[in-house]
Amino acid sequence: MMSYTLPQTIPTSAALRGMSPPGVDGFLVQTGGYGAASDAGAGLFSWVAGATNPDDDWLWTCPTGYNGTGRFRRVGSNKLSVLDFGADRSGNVDTTQAIYNTFVKAAIAHKGVYFPSGKYLIGSAGTAAWLNWVVYSGCVISGDGMGDTVIKLADNGDSYFRLIGHSDSVQGVTIRDLTIDQNATNNQSQKILELDPTGTNFILVYLSPASNAVVRDCEFRDVYGVNTIVIGGGSGNVVKGNVISSNPINAGRYYDNSAIYVDSANFQVVNNTVTGNATGKVISEFQSDPYPPVSVSGIEVHGGPAMVSGNNVQGFVHAANVVNGTYVDDSIGCGITVTHNNFYLCNNGVVLFANPGTTFRGAHITNNHMLLDLRTITWTNVLGVGFTPQAGCGFEDFSITDNTISFLAPPATSLRADAVAGIGFPFVGEATFNLIRIRNNTILRAPNMGIALRGTSWSNSEIVSNTIIDAGVGNCATADHRSALYADNAPWSQVDIHDNRIKYTGASAGRCAHSAYLQPASGSVRNSFTRNSVVSGFSIDQSINEDITQS
Repeated sequence: MMSYTLPQTIPTSAALRGMSPPGVDGFLVQTGGYGAASDAGAGLFSWVAGATNPDDDWLWTCPTGYNGTGRFRRVGSNKLSVLDFGADRSGNVDTTQAIYNTFVKAAIAHKGVYFPSGKYLIGSAGTAAWLNWVVYSGCVISGDGMGDTVIKLADNGDSYFRLIGHSDSVQGVTIRDLTIDQNATNNQSQKILELDPTGTNFILVYLSPASNAVVRDCEFRDVYGVNTIVIGGGSGNVVKGNVISSNPINAGRYYDNSAIYVDSANFQVVNNTVTGNATGKVISEFQSDPYPPVSVSGIEVHGGPAMVSGNNVQGFVHAANVVNGTYVDDSIGCGITVTHNNFYLCNNGVVLFANPGTTFRGAHITNNHMLLDLRTITWTNVLGVGFTPQAGCGFEDFSITDNTISFLAPPATSLRADAVAGIGFPFVGEATFNLIRIRNNTILRAPNMGIALRGTSWSNSEIVSNTIIDAGVGNCATADHRSALYADNAPWSQVDIHDNRIKYTGASAGRCAHSAYLQPASGSVRNSFTRNSVVSGFSIDQSINEDITQS
């Protein structure tokens, strides 16, 4: 019969150091805790005869005053509990240094970092030196679930650039199943300045460059909203199932803030819930401040191929900001899909941004639901799906299909003439458009234009089977811009507009100036405007070339 030896039980790690060397290889000792019995810092240790490893306060432990060979070695753990290094989980005592020490040991031992359920207070005055928890490739940072493991920044705490991150290349880092409370409400004296390691920025997760990084099932509570999750470079990164509540009370002069920011290739941003503070802000409220303290972008993505799907975003100036190319390579950026998202009470739904001198290719915006809030602070546009170009750029091979875009009632103040559209590009002469497919969308109560087509040129494109209801009901002083379909100034080549349905209800027909106002520039060829219908509206204004036919 095989016999087993039960481990000797002692209360703490200090008691383990106080033991005499057992002299028997494989002798087992079970500690009941780290600093005190039952503080969840327990571990099983085995005596390794002949070992001379230095005492690292986790994997190897040497009896106090012992200079011979032999050490206690921790058995069977692929992660380090922060409690093993003296972290307090009552929420009443600052435990920043103990957590920092855990990350240092984890990097040496190539182990994960585990936060057992509890509340961990960090970032009190005087702890800034320990507010940079560095991860290594393959590291898994985990807790016991959102709301069960809570890491909270202290009131009126120290400044920091990032909390968890690495500035060198990392692969396979995972952060999951915990809550980080940034406590922006009780740190109002701090200012977000510039995205610079020497500045004050309060980024919670910063992995750049990174590949196959995963941030999932985490809650980021009461955050500043300045790049809460940043993953840059590399490929295969995933941000999934997180909950973020943004409160940028003192955003200072830094305006390019995004709750989720991913700049890489082959990534996913899926099933996240992101809430900002921009809902209900009056447009004129911050007109004197070019960079006001409001939530700017819920999701910002650069590069591709990528999937942005199943997210719920509320209360941002931009629900989703989608950019071709990365800061490293402008040629990256094909096959970005934005689908089945809910964008609620934001200023803009999906903003498509082309870098200067580049062509943004291959974006698919489909099956999204958007309710846009015209009370929200606006700097440029209010767009369901909008194109934001830079000099010499182009947009090619886009599908904008099966989206529902609706607007809250417009404010009493006059809206800028070219600022508001359900789908479109409201500026003139800054971008070329080719292979743009706008199909089967429903647009409700667009204050200015339902669908707006402007730019340097349009070619090989179609606007087909869209339903536009009660467009042009706002207070835009330029009457032509109160139109369901609007286009001017750009030459067209093979642009087809057909089978669209334009409808007005009640008094809305009295507000709209045109059902369709189409004036492509001279030189337009082989275009068609057929089988479109208007219900209870106006006749179609068609000051266009004879090569465009109307049914």
